[in-house]
Amino acid sequence: MTEKLEVPPDSIGITAAEFEELVGLTIRCRNDAKAIFSANCDGRLWPSTRYGKTPPSEREYVNDVPYILNQLKRSLLVRRMEGGRLFVDDDGAYWKEGTTGNIVKVQFANWRWKGEPPPQDEILMPSRDELVASIMKRRDVRKSKKRI
Repeated sequence: MTEKLEVPPDSIGITAAEFEELVGLTIRCRNDAKAIFSANCDGRLWPSTRYGKTPPSEREYVNDVPYILNQLKRSLLVRRMEGGRLFVDDDGAYWKEGTTGNIVKVQFANWRWKGEPPPQDEILMPSRDELVASIMKRRDVRKSKKRI
């Protein structure tokens, strides 16, 4: 029987300015990630431009790799020698594995904030009256569709 070795995520110290620099290097991001990079087994690093494998002709390698990004690359390559996609969010960094519909985030680095973390995007919560009005409007729409 083979047991899977569990390696805890690395704790990486980071400042808000370093985080913003990291996010500034990215070309595209997604809802769940502030920055996306790819690394290969040779240690070359580039911001991701598309879903799937980035053709070598589209890769813009990061030459002067900031300290934090270098730490993330090293942490990823220790766990995945072939490299792969590296996703960065407010909590740290992860890769994804699995199949469509069963994607799992594998956290390999956690942030240890030095000073204050960067400000979070505020999500404006509707008031109670706005929520009630919205619910009533949806209810009225459903009732009118049933009558037709």
